[in-house]
Amino acid sequence: MSLGQSFPETAGRSLPSKARRGRAAIVTFRSYEMHARRESEALIDAGYDVDLFCLARPGEERSEVRTLGEGDTSRSLRFTRFGFAKTRGSLPRYMLSYVQWFVTAAALLTGRHLRRRYDVIQVTSLPDHQVFAALIPKLLGAKVVLFCKEPASELFATLYGSKPLTKLMGWLELRSLAFADLTFAVTEQHRDFYLERGADPDKIRVVVNSTPDSALKPVEGPPELGTGDTVTVICPGTIERRWGHECLVRALALALRDAPGLRLVISGEGDYEEPLRELVNELGIAEAVSFEGWVSLERLQEIFESADIGAVTQSLSSYSNLVHTGKMYEYMLFGLPVVSSRLSATSAYFDDDTVMYFDADNHEQLAEILVTLARDPELRLRMGKASHEAFEPYRWERQRDLYLDAIVGL
Repeated sequence: MSLGQSFPETAGRSLPSKARRGRAAIVTFRSYEMHARRESEALIDAGYDVDLFCLARPGEERSEVRTLGEGDTSRSLRFTRFGFAKTRGSLPRYMLSYVQWFVTAAALLTGRHLRRRYDVIQVTSLPDHQVFAALIPKLLGAKVVLFCKEPASELFATLYGSKPLTKLMGWLELRSLAFADLTFAVTEQHRDFYLERGADPDKIRVVVNSTPDSALKPVEGPPELGTGDTVTVICPGTIERRWGHECLVRALALALRDAPGLRLVISGEGDYEEPLRELVNELGIAEAVSFEGWVSLERLQEIFESADIGAVTQSLSSYSNLVHTGKMYEYMLFGLPVVSSRLSATSAYFDDDTVMYFDADNHEQLAEILVTLARDPELRLRMGKASHEAFEPYRWERQRDLYLDAIVGL
């Protein structure tokens, strides 16, 4: 059984796109990745011209304008990319990069607003207090939306374990929610977390982190049984200790004894990549593990098409119990069987008939599940179909209407 959501009357159909609703801006401390893409395209479909302020990847132009649609219904997507990247390493270096981003984004956003007058400005966390970059535009009449992809205070508690820092982040979190005219959380548990701390329930909506079909395109028709002896497990996304890659690698090493055809593909970048590579070599399973690094959308599509199992191995924490991972929805989109840590938010939405759960950080349980799936292609097919069917209410084409209904309502 899935945790249900109430949908507005617009759910399941497109909002009118011919009427020009105005101008919108999205500010994100990330590159033009999946979520920035889905939300900017949704706003354009709803009749907004969109300015996107984001990080630049190597080789990308700092300024670019794309036109989507034709004739009277065409809308512009204007990119303003920043040349510096997020700094990995110590907490002070992280904070310095956020300050640099905040000052630059606030200056450019304010200057652009004075010339173009935004109707809506969305700031995407982390961190939540970047929403104050929209202070002057808000004073001049713009509506401000905060899209909280993650609960910042709980994430910082998980990463750094500093009570003073966690307390400060919690205070900033509540100030940010109060400042915004509308806030999106990514699960009901995430929303409840804010409400328990005194946030205004009328200002917080839930939109889950699912992936649009326009970004990744699943193969039409039901999933097919794999052929041959190789069974591929995939784990895309940021490589950080909290995402449980160590548990996955240790589980694979155990599982290979009984299922030698298992292979693991890891895509993405992060601080934990080098220690993880060292662990793979230490366990003697380098031939069974492929590190892809950061990949293009086209390559990511290929990885999903060739996969047999999708793994979500988050470690247990107060943070991980509140959120879902985007890759879990991507697995479901492609009809892959999902193997996941048993965490509060995930198990509240999807039961054991939909997702194969193991206790978080328990690599022995995970290894048993991998062996079972590797040996039973019919089970992989059955669990893949179940995950795809359970995904239907949460696919972006449904969540998009919740998102636009709330923004247009401003």
